[in-house]
Amino acid sequence: MADPEETPPPEPDSPEEEVVAILEGIGYQGLEEVGAANRAHAIAKLMTTSWEDLEAIEVNDNLLFPDVLIRRKVDGSWHQEDVFLRVPRDRDLRQSRVEARALAVKEKIDEKQDRDLFVNLENMCILARCIRNTTHPYESMHPDPLLLEAKFDKVCLQHMWEKLERLSEVLNPAPNQLSSGEIVALIVAIARARHLGPLIVYGPGAQTSFVVSTADLLLNLLGSKLSSGALEHWMREYSAKNDSPN
Repeated sequence: MADPEETPPPEPDSPEEEVVAILEGIGYQGLEEVGAANRAHAIAKLMTTSWEDLEAIEVNDNLLFPDVLIRRKVDGSWHQEDVFLRVPRDRDLRQSRVEARALAVKEKIDEKQDRDLFVNLENMCILARCIRNTTHPYESMHPDPLLLEAKFDKVCLQHMWEKLERLSEVLNPAPNQLSSGEIVALIVAIARARHLGPLIVYGPGAQTSFVVSTADLLLNLLGSKLSSGALEHWMREYSAKNDSPN
């Protein structure tokens, strides 16, 4: 008795559905979740649920976000200072670079040879500009970067820096979320252009998601074509190069 003819799969209704069908056919799942690092995720990192919960105020065309500086007191308790955080703009970054170079001379830090120390000093200059008073005219709470780092522990200031980075994500107008179709369209556009220019319209989160998604997609494609031994060989090659001294 002849086997009944197999029913062909339905034609996809859109290029997006076709992309998803192809990816599922090679065992790849989860492209829709790749764009999780978007503004909503950035706000979630700030332990809030909506834009309103950020309680931002606007002063001289700058948004200020309430926060708290915390340091340990001698009796073991915590001292808290209410502050506003302002996301740095280009002028703040330029002025911080100039100030950091002047302070580097004073602190005997070589900008090139002591690169990590200089970057840390420059970040302190940025923080000093971005941590603001909670009363009008909302000026810098600790305008001297050296006094700022002397007054607060490194972990506290590092936390403030991370907050600024997250707030910067929230304010970024570029899209930070990619769909399956957009990822494939970007792959095609970059392959045709032979450069990364097509990525410029997306925010940092989307750019990172694209790189990770492309690597994940390629791994799934290779996994369907190569033996496990071949994949392990290339993983060992990568590990050997990564572990070797410069």
